[in-house]
Formats: sequence, C-alpha cells, structure tokens
Amino acid sequence: MKKLRMWYEKTGRARYISHLDMNRCMQRAIRRAGVPAWHTQGFNPHVYLTFALPLSLGFESLCEILDFKTESDMSCEEMAARLNGSLPPGIRVLRIAPAGKDVSAIAAAVYTLRLRRDGVSGEALEERFAAFWGQGEIPAVKKTKKREITLNLKELVKVDGLRQEGEALCVTLTAPAGNDLTVNPALLVDAFWAFFPGEGSVALVTRTACLTAQGEDFA
Repeated sequence: MKKLRMWYEKTGRARYISHLDMNRCMQRAIRRAGVPAWHTQGFNPHVYLTFALPLSLGFESLCEILDFKTESDMSCEEMAARLNGSLPPGIRVLRIAPAGKDVSAIAAAVYTLRLRRDGVSGEALEERFAAFWGQGEIPAVKKTKKREITLNLKELVKVDGLRQEGEALCVTLTAPAGNDLTVNPALLVDAFWAFFPGEGSVALVTRTACLTAQGEDFA
C-alpha cells in the first residue's frame, strides 16, 4: 500500500467551505473520479483522508495538503487530472506524489493578508500598519476548548513585507502552525482593526506556504 500526498488550492467562493464539508467534498470527488483510494473497513467504509493544518473558514490557500492511501498503480498525474475534472470551482489539485516527511514536521505557515477599508488609501493603511507593528507588545487572546491564552503577537509573528495594491495593503507574515502552537492570523487582523477602528474594513487571508522548524518549504 502506498501513501500519497495531494497538494491543492482553495480559493474564491470555495474558501467558505468548512473543514467538515471539505472532507465530504473530497470523498465525493474521489468516488466520482474513480481514483482508487483505500477505504476504511467496518459498517461505514469511507476513503481514509488526513488533512494537514485544517484551514479556517473564509481563508484561501495555495498550499493545502491531504494524505491518502492506495494499492493501485494508477499514476499520480492521472489521479490529479481525474480529480480536477470532478472538483468544484475554486478547488484545484496542484500535484500528487508519494508522501515524504510526516505532517508533524510542519511548524509554521506563510500568509498574505489583503487589507482594505472604504475611503482609505493603500498608502494610509501602510502608515497605520507600520505604527501598529511598531508597538512594543501586541496582545491577543487565543481561545481553545479548555481555556484562553494571552499571546504577544510581536514575539510570535514575523512580518516579512508590506506592499500596496491600489487601495489595499498586502502584508506577508510567518506565524507558528503546528502541534506545539498555532497562531491564527485572524488574531493579527483583529488587533490591527482595533488599533485603527473604522467602517468598511475587509481582510482576505491567503495561506501561501507551510514550513518546517528549519524554515524550509514543507514538501
């Protein structure tokens, strides 16, 4: 039995598909495409899928990762082509290949935040964000099922770059994402809008890469 890894993107309206529905979507697409994925045994057999770093609702991603198993000799290229013919708009398989390192090796993720506010220029947003990020401490509350944790985003998040796109500001950042700690970039977005209050604020979050603890691209 071979363990395969699928890289796919989730963009546009597909970003509103929840993780649970994403699981169902992939199950159906695999069946429709005739991809020979291994099924669990028992009273309710289903395709055994493992998702790395489930994506928050409303986020886009260019680097989603899904593991599955097969006993077939069908090529990875054919599997990818079949699936792309069965998946809904906004979900596209980039490649399928034998799985390498375990997904537990993922320690961080790279994101792009596209920030926009009605009546505010990209230049003004950049000035405000620079002032916001210049603070010595940026507290945020991370809520889990069992407790609430206060984090200092300045210590955990690395802002890699700012660029203006018309009336929007694009912020590239790296945040912890793994078994030990995951920092949702929505915490940074909320903290920024609290620092710079106003009406008509919009933020689009896109995950662009997953990294190992050594800062290498997870592949």
